[in-house]
This record gives sequence, structure tokens and C-alpha cells, in this order.
Amino acid sequence: MIQKHSSYSTAVSASEVLPLLQLTTERHGCTDTSTRLEEIRLWLASDLSEIETVISKIDALEGASGTRSEHVSAAAAQLLSLPGKRVRALCVLLGARLGTKNAPERHDLAIAAELVHAATLLHDDVIDDADERRGATASRVIYGNAASILGGDHLLVTALRFIANTGHFDLLCDMLDTLRDMVAGEALQLERRGTFSPNQDLYLEIIRGKTARLFSWALCAGARVASAEKSIETELCTMGTSLGMAFQLVDDLLDLDGNAAVLGKDPLVDLKEGKLTWPWILAAERDPSLLAELRHVITQDASLAEMNELVVRAKKLEVIEDTKALALRYAEEATLAIDRLPPSDALEPLRFVVEASVQRVR
Repeated sequence: MIQKHSSYSTAVSASEVLPLLQLTTERHGCTDTSTRLEEIRLWLASDLSEIETVISKIDALEGASGTRSEHVSAAAAQLLSLPGKRVRALCVLLGARLGTKNAPERHDLAIAAELVHAATLLHDDVIDDADERRGATASRVIYGNAASILGGDHLLVTALRFIANTGHFDLLCDMLDTLRDMVAGEALQLERRGTFSPNQDLYLEIIRGKTARLFSWALCAGARVASAEKSIETELCTMGTSLGMAFQLVDDLLDLDGNAAVLGKDPLVDLKEGKLTWPWILAAERDPSLLAELRHVITQDASLAEMNELVVRAKKLEVIEDTKALALRYAEEATLAIDRLPPSDALEPLRFVVEASVQRVR
């Protein structure tokens, strides 16, 4: 049984909490684990319910004169209304459980982490000409590219305000560094789009910035506002980076081998956009003759049959198995960092976050 931390509310909310983790354990027949996850659901329900309430009411973009830009606000609100996994918010909340004091600021930081993530999705959809996001029409299709870009900017500014309102300007500076690294990662990926030059080290650098950096910030921010020891922050930083790396590698796998109906988008989107993700980097290294055909995919209107043939060839090179293996190695690194943390009721939920991130199907 998970022990409740006396300084935190344990009120039960009707909102759905940790559905992904619940489904993962039930799918694998782990009845005992499923029961423990239900306890985690109730344990965090109050926090997550409050965060969802605030996110659903993010104010419209308003200028100094009081005039509002409803079109831009609608682009941001449309994305925020779509159900997300809230993994980054969860990281903030669990990081805060490792401190020595109750930290109400954890809610603002969790919201900030989710808003930053949402902002990057709005921007990414414009960069990638994406038509779908989370199983729905992308904001850029409904409101236009300009409104989506400005909507993302609005969410970034709002996120920074949430952090500033906590009074932890060190975390604000850390978030600015995080955003710098995220932009740098995206820029590197953009520069290499369509070149199809496999480079493992560079790709890992890209995803460390664009994906893993925010996970690391979220965990450390929660711990810091709760006055956790510096050694705890260090381990959480390691955990967050490894978790983020594993998370992105699973995204890469799902783009190649995922179920479109479950994903809420067509597979092979990254490939069509000229991105060499980890499985395709492995495939191109193991069969250099694939490179010409991969380039054909983005320079010509490749047929579905041609795309499927490429996938078949890639799978024969065992890229699925080896990408899963690398994701699991990063997950193990994250779990080892958790094992080095002092005893806490947050450790088991943290382990489940890692497990669910590598076992997810969307």
C-alpha cells in the first residue's frame, strides 16, 4: 500500500488520472500492479484535477490596451482541449514529493511544463505541415499557420509567467536555458531535413535537447520548490534526461510501426517530412542502398506500396528490435537513478512513469 504524505491533499477527483499506466499494466496482466496504480490515481487526483482546471481556463491573448486576439487564442485553446498524457506535469508533481515541504507552487510549475510542451507542438505542426494532432485536426489547419505560431508564442509567455509567479527566478532562468536547448535541437533537425545523412551521435544530441531537456526541468523544478536536497535534484536530472530519450525513441518506433487508429495520425509522418529518426538511421547504416529510396519518398509522391516496401526492408534489418533495446537501456538508466534516491512514496510512481513511457502505444 502506498503511504500518503500527510502534507498533501488526497481528495479523490472524478477526473481520469494515469489512464495510460492503468491500461499498460492491465494489458500485461499485472493485476497487483494495476491495483497499486489505482492507489496512485487517487493519491494524485487532487493535484492533477486542479492542473486540468487551470489549463482549461488559460486566458485569451490580451494586449496592453485590453484588446484580445481571439483567433490566436483559439488556436492555442484548440490544442489544449485535446487530451494529452500530462507526463511532464506528472514529473513536476512527483519531483515535489521528494522534498521536505509542501509546495503549492508545484501546480504552477506543472502547468508551465505542459504549456511549454503544447507550444512546441503548435510550432512543430507548422514546421512539419502536419494535418493532425492527437487524433484531431491540427490547429494550423483550422486557424492558419500564423495563428498557430502566435498561439504557441502566447503559451510560452504564459508558461514563463506561471514560473515567475512562484518567485523562483532560478527556475525561470533554468527554463530559459531549457527553451534554448529545445530550439537548438529543433534547429539542428530542421537543417538536416531531407539530407538523409545518418549520424547517430548528432541525432541523440538533437533529441536530448528537443525532448529530454523538458523532462529533466520538470522533475528538478518540482524537487527544488519542495526543498529537496541537491543530490536528489542531480539524480532527477539524470532520470529526466534518460526518460526523455526513451520517450522520443518510442515515438520514433510508433511512427514506423504504430497503429494509425490508436496514434491518431498516419504512420511514417517523420519519414515523409524528411526526418531520419533512429530506426531509419539504423536501416540506412545497415543498407546504404536504402538512402536513394528514402530520398525518393520526400522528393516524389511515393505510393503506399513503395512506402510499405521500405518498411518491410527496414524491419528485416532488425531496426525495431534494436530501437526498442536502446529505449529500454535509457529506461534502465532512469530506473537506476530512481533507485539511488532516498526512500519516498514517490519512487514507485516514478518507476511506473518510466515503464509506461516505453510500453505505450501512442
